Amino acid sequence: MPHPTDPSRWQAAVVAAARTMLTSRWRHTLETLESARAEQAQLRATVAAERRAARAAARRIQQLEHLRAVLARELRA
Repeated sequence: MPHPTDPSRWQAAVVAAARTMLTSRWRHTLETLESARAEQAQLRATVAAERRAARAAARRIQQLEHLRAVLARELRA
């Protein structure tokens, strides 16, 4: 007959898995954010840069910064 599962062990495993996933997503978001910032800097440096592309890059940075902040709050929780 199987032993009853220990809720605290199960909960600890779930928390550890969630933390690992959040950490991975935070790192990926940070890498994507850095890439978007570099892209925006390149667009700004180019005299003939399209305004729409620069605005889209700025929106993407804003979205990624917001996502990074949310993930950071979750990691601290």
